[in-house]
Amino acid sequence: MRDLTHVTGKPVLALTDLTDAAGTWGRLCRWLTAGATTPSHTFRWPVLSTVAADGGPDARTVVLRRFDPPARRLVFHTDVRTPKAADLRRDPRGVFLFYDPDDHLQLRVRATATLHHADGFARTEFDGLPKHNRVTYASTGLPGADEPPDAPFDYPPKPPVDEAFAFANFLAVACLIERIDALELHPSGHRRAVLEWAGGVLQMRRVGP
Repeated sequence: MRDLTHVTGKPVLALTDLTDAAGTWGRLCRWLTAGATTPSHTFRWPVLSTVAADGGPDARTVVLRRFDPPARRLVFHTDVRTPKAADLRRDPRGVFLFYDPDDHLQLRVRATATLHHADGFARTEFDGLPKHNRVTYASTGLPGADEPPDAPFDYPPKPPVDEAFAFANFLAVACLIERIDALELHPSGHRRAVLEWAGGVLQMRRVGP
């Protein structure tokens, strides 16, 4: 992990003690916190997979905006008009895929999404964004919709921007972590563990890589 000293020159082991559920969760929280707070961190840009309208999988990169360890909550933002928003309205289950190439750590995180649109949670998230990020939600075109071949590349919208209209399109998605499949690739032997919360109680088991 970037904030740890690599004494041996090899990746720091995140999953050395696979019997310590709380300790492993605490270490993984440090990666997720770094992703939510450090724009250059690889965990900043996870891939989110959802169930599409036709029942098949769909995936895209999102920006991890916030991580709340006690609440086991990951937060990202999107436009309420996007296909992924529609996917999560139909089925709130999703999977985040994180990978850190420096530490060779992969996390597959199953989560259940709660959509916040035009409520207090959304307002706090929206107001916390820089102005240049808020304007991205003021586009009059529908995300993912077909456009004429000669349509101008006018996204994000140019100022002045109606922020009330932008907020009306803004969606904050809070995702409760249900399960983490953590895989650490290491020369001395790959390590893999599954963390789950049963009735709010953290449990961990070791599985084959």
